[in-house]
Amino acid sequence: MIDIHKTYNDQFLTFLNRIEVRITENKLLLAFSGGVDSVALALFLKYNNVDFALAHMNFQLRGEDSNEDESFARSFAERIGVPIYIKKVDTNKEVEESNQSVQMVARKLRYDWFQEILNENNYDFIATAHHKSDHLETILFNLTKGTGIEGLHGILPKRGNIVRPLLFLTKEEIVQIVTENKWKWREDKSNQSTKYARNKLRHQVIPILKEINPSVEKTIQLSSELFYKVEQNLFNQLESFKKKYVKTENEEILIDIREVKAVDEILLYYFLKPYQFDFVTVQDLYRNKDKSSLIYYSANNVMALHTTQNVAILKEEVKKAKEFDVATNITNDEKEFFYNDNKISVSKIVVNNRAEAVAETLLITEDRFPLTIRKVMKGDRIKPFGMKSGSKKVFDLLQDEKIPQYLRSEILVLESHDGEILSVLGIRNSESLRIRNFPCKLMKISIEKH
Repeated sequence: MIDIHKTYNDQFLTFLNRIEVRITENKLLLAFSGGVDSVALALFLKYNNVDFALAHMNFQLRGEDSNEDESFARSFAERIGVPIYIKKVDTNKEVEESNQSVQMVARKLRYDWFQEILNENNYDFIATAHHKSDHLETILFNLTKGTGIEGLHGILPKRGNIVRPLLFLTKEEIVQIVTENKWKWREDKSNQSTKYARNKLRHQVIPILKEINPSVEKTIQLSSELFYKVEQNLFNQLESFKKKYVKTENEEILIDIREVKAVDEILLYYFLKPYQFDFVTVQDLYRNKDKSSLIYYSANNVMALHTTQNVAILKEEVKKAKEFDVATNITNDEKEFFYNDNKISVSKIVVNNRAEAVAETLLITEDRFPLTIRKVMKGDRIKPFGMKSGSKKVFDLLQDEKIPQYLRSEILVLESHDGEILSVLGIRNSESLRIRNFPCKLMKISIEKH
């Protein structure tokens, strides 16, 4: 038996009406994991006599637990008397072939399959059981990782043919509804692990926010609706920006960059964002809008922006990668070495006191030699000068230092003979170069354009 409290059911029907889902007319396909959220949505739909079916994908990622989830989904569908679609996929194999994350691959597999079912069986919408607590997590996650205005609207109640009818409920309310109806559900044990970023937010950050504001989910949801209105307004203004400053000639996009007002810099960014230009790059472009002969490359190195006396020209232009050469075996001999257009000079000096040991100067003990200069690589880490413990990914350091994304792969690092990054050249030296005893004899490294 299903008995949904009238207050909750009225809110459910009001929410469906708001997102233009007609329960007497539309057929829904419910993405069903077997968790408490999807069980709750199924109960709401069944209670209101909606024409719907379940779709359960077995990703085979959790061993026997995955098979038990599938069995639960079958028995649940039979118990409430609705059709169910089930598909088993080898997710790990797909991950190996695609070189993408498990989450990205699983999402694509799931939604591609849902779309197939939708098209072949005349369903109107795919319904997912995202709720108000998921919405809060999503916004916090986006803010933590870095986002534009579009990341602040969180989970939209309706996007295309995907609807989220439970966004008016919190997780606690959902658990209460299912428990009161005496229905069981499946628990994914990985949801309790705090090694995942979202789970850290859920179990460690959000409880603290609720101490400050017990209604934080409602507060953030109202704010996100406001952000969404601002976002829509922004993109409406973007269309006016294009008409005013942008035109196309011979497969090139011309931007009247020198006429762009400061207030429109954000619109310039959102115009260039689809071409893989990040905000730091666009800020630099705008600061130098009156200069000509500058070239800015997109993050994926397939588009280029050339500044001229009058306009900025955006065109497809694959960045030519320089040959990956490495200046190896830089010895502690007092002489010069060359790397591309850089001259590296090595000299012996005596440092008498701390005042002479400037943190920005490369002063290295002889036991670190021979040295290597090369471009930064994925996985490189450094303990920046001044950091008390631990280390940091070099690419994270470059982001913190606001180095434009298109330039980051060109940054050079200095590596000791045992593989330690001693310096991100021109950016930050390693804490391991700190001099503690004076006077001392050291090797000074000077690097200049040749």
